[in-house]
Amino acid sequence: HRLVVLEELSGHFDVGTTYTEKEVNDKLTPFYDDYAVLRRYLIEYGFLERSADGSSYWRKGETGMDSKDYKKQMKQLAKEVKTEGGVYQIKNLHNDKIYIGSTPNIKTLNGVKFTLKTNTHQNKELQNEWNTYGADAFSIEMLETIKREEEKALSKKDLLKLEAKWLEKLQPYGEKGYHSPKADTKEK
Repeated sequence: HRLVVLEELSGHFDVGTTYTEKEVNDKLTPFYDDYAVLRRYLIEYGFLERSADGSSYWRKGETGMDSKDYKKQMKQLAKEVKTEGGVYQIKNLHNDKIYIGSTPNIKTLNGVKFTLKTNTHQNKELQNEWNTYGADAFSIEMLETIKREEEKALSKKDLLKLEAKWLEKLQPYGEKGYHSPKADTKEK
């Protein structure tokens, strides 16, 4: 998902044009408040380049790193970073509907917000209401966390079991939430 979003963001920069850091920040701010993270990712994944002193930025003429390099880099980063994962809830404060999700790394919750801000979240009903009510009408919080064991990623199976527990407990279906009972049963 990150590469797709970064490629989309890079389209806001013209090939052959040089930008100042402020101009880059101004272009990224409407998409996400932490524009520095976006700028860093655009550079790390090869969508933008910058001068050694950081005074000028430009879009590369080609897309970012190939998928082989990307996968290798992501695996290495995953081994090095100690993470906590778990189940989170996105709550619509306007109508109390909830969405339950799980993540192997709670730091990726900013990425969930980012997908909502860029109109790319996988749950279309949640996305539509986010677009209607705005970001301030929603809260995002962790319901339960699991720590990753040293050198071992959190098991997707364990995360799905934990998510299923919270789906059962909170029943976020119909008027209470953004989930479809049939779809959630098939995923588990």
